[in-house]
Amino acid sequence: MSALTSASAQIGDTKPTGGRPGGSATPVRAQVEVGNLLREFLANVDKVEMHDRFWADDLIYTVRRAR
Repeated sequence: MSALTSASAQIGDTKPTGGRPGGSATPVRAQVEVGNLLREFLANVDKVEMHDRFWADDLIYTVRRAR
């Protein structure tokens, strides 16, 4: 059993908190949520809908190419 799976089993409810005030976010729960989302993203990386859900709306991605 992985650490994330073990942590998930210990906290029970792993519904996302969404950063809402009064949410029950804890470091362990946050780690579980991020791990779950990352695994889901990697399993569906070829789907536009997954990219829309995964990346922040205000993300700015730049690349500096070597000359």
